[in-house]
Amino acid sequence: MGMGTQLYHTADMVRALPEDGNRFEVVYGEMLVTPAPTVWHEVVQRRLLVALDQYLGTKAIGARGPDLAPRRGGRGILTPAVGAVPASLT
Repeated sequence: MGMGTQLYHTADMVRALPEDGNRFEVVYGEMLVTPAPTVWHEVVQRRLLVALDQYLGTKAIGARGPDLAPRRGGRGILTPAVGAVPASLT
């Protein structure tokens, strides 16, 4: 029995997928599929965002990004739940 060829997924391939409620990410050509965030995930995310805002409000080191779009890196595309950028980029 022959071995199948493994497909190397690209960021463009992920963007072309229809919205079905799942989260699609690619790391080193491998597609990762996770279900949409749960309510508990949203609660924890909101708490992290509030804490990050409070911390960054006292320091001039950066800013929290609002609803971050999927990020394309050197080897994939990821969708962060929480993120911040350095002050030099704000």
